[in-house]
Amino acid sequence: MEYKLENKVYHTTNVWRNAKGVFEFCVWAPFVEKMYVEIRPSKHLVINEDVEFSEHWTKMWHIDAKTDDKKSVIIELKKDEDNCFRGTTPKWKVINGDMYRFILEKNGVKKYSKDPRSICQPHIYSWSKLYDNNRYNWSSNEKKWQRNEIKEKLSVKDKNLLQLHNFAYIEAHIPTATDEGTLTAFKDRIDEIAAQGFKGILLMPAEGTYDINWGYDGVDKYAITRAWGKDLVKDDVTNIDKVNDNLKSLVDYAHQKHLNVGIDWVPSHITEEFGNNLLDFGPYENINKEENACAKTWGGFTFNLEGCKNLPINDNVKQVRRYIADIPLHLIESYHFDFIRGDQSPNMYSNRTMKLVKAEIDYYFPDVAVIWEDHRICDRLTEKLSPEEIDNSDAKKHQKSIEQIMINDTSLCNIGGDEIWDFNFSHALEANIMDRDIWPAQANVEYLSHYFDPNFKGTKYLLSHDEIGNHCGSRILTKYIASKLKLNQNAESPIKRHCHTSDCARTLLECGLYSKNFDLFNINSINQILEFYFVKKNTVTPEVLRKVLKEAIAFDNLGHACVYLASGSKMIFQGENYGEINPFLFHRIQPVSENAISLCKGYDIGKIGFYRSKLDKECHFLPSIYNFFKEINKLCTNGEFLTNEKFEIRKIHNADKILAFERISKDGRRLLAFLNFSTQPKVVELALTAKAPERYIELLNTDSSSFGGLTPQKEDLVVNKNFVTKLIPPATAIVYKGSV
Repeated sequence: MEYKLENKVYHTTNVWRNAKGVFEFCVWAPFVEKMYVEIRPSKHLVINEDVEFSEHWTKMWHIDAKTDDKKSVIIELKKDEDNCFRGTTPKWKVINGDMYRFILEKNGVKKYSKDPRSICQPHIYSWSKLYDNNRYNWSSNEKKWQRNEIKEKLSVKDKNLLQLHNFAYIEAHIPTATDEGTLTAFKDRIDEIAAQGFKGILLMPAEGTYDINWGYDGVDKYAITRAWGKDLVKDDVTNIDKVNDNLKSLVDYAHQKHLNVGIDWVPSHITEEFGNNLLDFGPYENINKEENACAKTWGGFTFNLEGCKNLPINDNVKQVRRYIADIPLHLIESYHFDFIRGDQSPNMYSNRTMKLVKAEIDYYFPDVAVIWEDHRICDRLTEKLSPEEIDNSDAKKHQKSIEQIMINDTSLCNIGGDEIWDFNFSHALEANIMDRDIWPAQANVEYLSHYFDPNFKGTKYLLSHDEIGNHCGSRILTKYIASKLKLNQNAESPIKRHCHTSDCARTLLECGLYSKNFDLFNINSINQILEFYFVKKNTVTPEVLRKVLKEAIAFDNLGHACVYLASGSKMIFQGENYGEINPFLFHRIQPVSENAISLCKGYDIGKIGFYRSKLDKECHFLPSIYNFFKEINKLCTNGEFLTNEKFEIRKIHNADKILAFERISKDGRRLLAFLNFSTQPKVVELALTAKAPERYIELLNTDSSSFGGLTPQKEDLVVNKNFVTKLIPPATAIVYKGSV
């Protein structure tokens, strides 16, 4: 993509193939005096035997490898007044797929460097690869998708299409979503996700980093990590371009199945070590130390998006803002993503840059939704931008508005996000399910009720990668078991105790729910598991265990029913849609050190944690949970829950842990919802706002036997004038719609 800014042409990447078939370079590098690009055919291997990597093939194309210049093309790039180095390649010597690196010169000293905006990067310490981003042949269906001719396409522009208030999607981590951990293998899961009724997939970051990682400490922010294509780069790193093609193929295929595809990107920080070369080129790092402290705990730095305090925004800051804003533009243009999630946006320390990103996306890709992971719950995060800030009828107006944002925009009242990704809803939901003071302020149904208001524009979920990965990999089924059985384990540290009790709870679940060889009535079998994890026997009898196992499934269904009944998009973490209980450990060796836990993102790279996090669908698959999601997705897609309509709380009872409400649409449709967070059945009498309809039809009962519950058939509620009465089973959500 190219666009005009300050009367100059810029590109989202440093190198691209133009209409004449030659590659052009434009690299911003104020720290560099002279710059050359060395290009070499990939068939001429460059091997550095001195490199100490465990994998042999990583010695190939190491960035500092010595070369025979006779096999390379070396081009000097000319520096312009804007500190950008520009040049083009000779067509007859350089082709798509060749490898390249920059030679940076300052004070007479030369240094080799990869492309900091490389879109095809074999390894974080390797040469980059020339890649024609327009060569992929998209399907004919994809053209219809891009023209909005398919009704399932997510669109924030056309209000007649699927909107965020009833949009349900799966969050997936490619390396652990399948046993193979590749794009090719995950493509086989798309049919199943579509058949279950989901409308989208959110991929965790694709940023280039180490193989065994989760993507949130990426360093090559424009590249697609080789970890997504181990089947392609196992023996030859130069096959990395096929990984880019496979991602396009996956999106193309998902669109054919009417699934929207989103991507996480990390604008808040970049790793300080492990292949980060930005500081060789320019002043990318935020020098405000107190603001930078948060990112330092993650092993990186925040970006120089606001410059020095009390000083005007200069050209350096504007270029760093462009570096950040261009990443989602590149991802959307190259891979046709339908929505973007900005990770940890408060730690960007720049509302201006957030606004810049949204204005650019709205201008170039008005159908793409932007979700900010932001705990600062305020309306301006999701208030739309003004027409002056987004005017694609006149490019000059847009250029002017962008320049205003980049220099000194004082109208920061609206940032323009379509939704926020906030943890408070999931915290409140988990606190009510677990019946303990995990988050004391949220542990009541009254606090939870506010999130059912359609005015709150936020992504809803029971658990996300953060809520699983940062808690010893525990999913809600495991957490409930560990909490209710009060598993106490003797260990020298709270961290190890937490890890052992989580593993014990998962084993009890696996044996009790999935294993045909485990006898739930045998106290000796139960004690053997407890003893293996050094857990005290306490009162874990067969009767108690069977009861808690059933409660765990019931509360899991209840929690996800709340996600679907609340306004906003609905996110389900990978495996939750069929009862997977494997941990998601953020790929640390468990038990991790206390220091790693205190840093939240524990940067210890651990193969044990990585492989334990892989989904094991063959072992962990509950048809009842699969059927539950299939039914609830159908109701959500059909708009039965009226999540964008008027909402009125008619009953909140914290002591009884009951939440009941009704929704009324503009055309008179009615919905009743009863949520019982207690482990005891409750009778609820609900006063209606107007005369009750002639009858109510049950839409959903999470206690239904088809979902693993105890209710064999539907039961009508008792209607008496303006009152309805209903007996709600424990840990159950029941939803009705009114019928004339």
